[in-house]
Amino acid sequence: HLNPDFVDMVKGGTVPEKLGQGDVYSIPVFSARFCEMLCEELDHFDASGLPMGRPNSMNNHGVLLDELGMTEGLILPLMHEWIKPLCARFNLFVTESEGLDHVKAFVVRYKIGEDEQLASHFDNAEVTLNINT
Repeated sequence: HLNPDFVDMVKGGTVPEKLGQGDVYSIPVFSARFCEMLCEELDHFDASGLPMGRPNSMNNHGVLLDELGMTEGLILPLMHEWIKPLCARFNLFVTESEGLDHVKAFVVRYKIGEDEQLASHFDNAEVTLNINT
């Protein structure tokens, strides 16, 4: 489910593409097929009518991935086996990548007419990984 370029980057190959000023990088994490399957799963969950917690205080449209059972099998392994080694390899994000020990994974949906007045904010995180599907 991982993009081969991401795997290569973590294992010592390519370097992340820096976007503009600051510590913002473009990193291809998931394969296109995995993104399609994730979107399908999110659509199924949305259509199920099951209750969904809001992902954060700013977004009304989205879901916590823990509610879909993705924390243990996907999110934690992604953090421990891939994101922490990437941070350690490039020393780009934090000095102590071992300090990455908590995760909050969620999906938000942006659509015209929904959540259009989002305020500027700062995440209280050592690393923030935004994945566009």
